[in-house]
Amino acid sequence: MKRKRNVVVHGWDISLNHGAIVQLRDGELDGFWFYSDKAGSVARAKKHGARVELPTPTRQPDKHFRSIIRLDWVSQWIERVVQANPPDYGALEDYAIGADQGAHYLGEIGGQARRLLWAYGIRYRLHDPIALKLFVAHDATAQKDLIEDSVRTRWGADFSHCNAVSAGKGKGKVSRQTSEDLADAFGLAQMAWTEYQLRKGLVHLSSLHEKEIQVFNRTTKAFPINVLGREWIRNAATSRARVCGNGRCAIDLLEKQKRLSERAVLALSKMTR
Repeated sequence: MKRKRNVVVHGWDISLNHGAIVQLRDGELDGFWFYSDKAGSVARAKKHGARVELPTPTRQPDKHFRSIIRLDWVSQWIERVVQANPPDYGALEDYAIGADQGAHYLGEIGGQARRLLWAYGIRYRLHDPIALKLFVAHDATAQKDLIEDSVRTRWGADFSHCNAVSAGKGKGKVSRQTSEDLADAFGLAQMAWTEYQLRKGLVHLSSLHEKEIQVFNRTTKAFPINVLGREWIRNAATSRARVCGNGRCAIDLLEKQKRLSERAVLALSKMTR
């Protein structure tokens, strides 16, 4: 019997001081990771969270010094997640048009994320904020709370247990920063998974909600060809096996080339699990 190959997709919501990656395996939630400048979030979800480690202003007042440390920290965090959990496909949010607050710093971090996906030969897609809102909440004007609520009601994914509770003046008030990041990342992962299914003929556009159909048919001045008319963004010259730190990808590659027997694939998979 031929072993079923799982399809792993990632959704990335990467920002300056906080961000998240959500992983789906064959469309089901399979893992999630986040980084945050809020110690409470990391304390509540130690298995999934990492605290952004930056020098304090008193020790290093130069903001340029701090910015490069932050860029390096976030870049390394992303790479560690990808090496340990290599995806087949990914989706991340494109830059919001007209967003100018810290835009150059966001651009640096976003560029590092794109470079990593490109360097590792991972197929990925960029979706603007409107597309994400249309797909997840079926509302182009949806705010963060509606995105989070839609992820919870449509797919049953609730990340509220990862949120920090304020210990300051607003004691008892919950910061939804982490669950909002994870909800956005989850929505992006679902978009990548849906595109994969559409391209493979596993689902058809007609079976989707009209707003979801709009996402895949939508064109703009910047993108006159819709998503399905464009190929995945990918550096075809790079082998995905380069990503793998635990050997799984190398096994997949050898299996595709029919250089391993079924028994060998199963044995090696158990060793590298």
